[in-house]
Amino acid sequence: MTSQIFPGSEDFLNRIEQRLHGNHVANVSSAHVHPTRLSPDDVLRHVAATYRVRLGALLDRSHRDAYQTVVYLLRRAANEPLHTVDVRFQVSPSRISKIQQSIERNPLTPKQLQALTRCTVKN
Repeated sequence: MTSQIFPGSEDFLNRIEQRLHGNHVANVSSAHVHPTRLSPDDVLRHVAATYRVRLGALLDRSHRDAYQTVVYLLRRAANEPLHTVDVRFQVSPSRISKIQQSIERNPLTPKQLQALTRCTVKN
């Protein structure tokens, strides 16, 4: 396999992920251990659809709740590195961390709950 592409159906990928779950794997990237993990582009599309906003509204932070939700999901669901998220949104790493803490500590809005469920994050 090359380029982290997994051949096979979604059922196949789910079976592979179940077999890997809980097993120690050495020298294997996290993308290969979690073949069903959403890509950052998938997360952006899901959040935009959930909030019914354009992708640009997420990136330019014009919709606060949607922006914070996508930041959280990029870190949690897509496992995107902190530096990549802060560069994407042009904010500091500490701001990203504060957004994550806020979502984890406060009650979720209905739209946040819908987005987290859609992106399969158990909070």
